[in-house]
Amino acid sequence: MSIALVGLKELNISNSPKFHFTEKIKHLRKLNILRISDCNLNQIPTEIGTLENIQHLEIKNSALKQIPSAIGNLTKLKTLLLEENDLERLPKEIGQLKDLELLSLNFNVLNKLPVELGLLIHLERLGIAGNQMKKLPKSISDLQMLTELVLSYNKFRQLPKSIFQLTQLTLLHLDHNEVKKVPSGISQLSELENLSLAGNQLKSLPAEMKYLVRLKALDLTGNFLSSDVEAELKQNLPNCHVGVFRYHQG
Repeated sequence: MSIALVGLKELNISNSPKFHFTEKIKHLRKLNILRISDCNLNQIPTEIGTLENIQHLEIKNSALKQIPSAIGNLTKLKTLLLEENDLERLPKEIGQLKDLELLSLNFNVLNKLPVELGLLIHLERLGIAGNQMKKLPKSISDLQMLTELVLSYNKFRQLPKSIFQLTQLTLLHLDHNEVKKVPSGISQLSELENLSLAGNQLKSLPAEMKYLVRLKALDLTGNFLSSDVEAELKQNLPNCHVGVFRYHQG
C-alpha cells in the first residue's frame, strides 16, 4: 500500500458492485471518514476495528448482512450510518461506542436491538425506520441525551413505555406502525416539538396530549380519529400544526 494511502484521512467509495474489503484496510490508521454506498459487500472484515481514528463511518445500500464485533474498537466514532442494507442484528459490542452521537439503522431487517445500546450515553439521534421491530430494549431509557427518535415503518403495536423516560426528545416519529392506543405517559415528553403517529390504527387520544405545549407539528393522518378529536387538539395546542386526514371505517 502506498504512503499516500496510508496517510489518507477521508475515503469515499460508491457505485462499485465488485468492491470488497481486504485485510489491507488495517493500514489506513489515520482515516477519519469512510463512506461506502451502492456496493455489494455482504460483510466487512474484522480489520475494520484497527481504524482507531475514524469518527464517521457510513455504509449505505451495500447488501451488508452483518457487522463484526470489532466495531466496538472504533471508540472515537461519532456518526455511524448503516442504512438500506440487510442487517438482521447488531453485535453487543456496539455498546462500546461511547462517543457516538448519531446512529442510523434505517431500512434494514432488524427485529431486535442489543440491550447494550443503552450504553451509548452520548447518543443524540437514533433512526430505526423501515425494519421489523415490535419492541425496544428497556435499556433505551438510559439514552438521556437523545433528542430525535425515528421508529417509522416498523411493526410496533404500542408505544414502547421506555421512551417516556427520554425527556429530552424533541422529535418522535412512530408513523406507519400498528399502534392502536397512545398511553397517558406521552405527557412526560414535554420537550416534544415534532410528533408523527400517522398511518396507525388510532381511534382516540389521551387527554394528556394537551400537556405537550411545545409541539409545533403533529401528524395524525391515516388513522380513525373523529373530527371532535381534531377540534380539541387544535384548541388545546393552538401553536401546533395538526394534520388529521382520516380513514373512514366501512
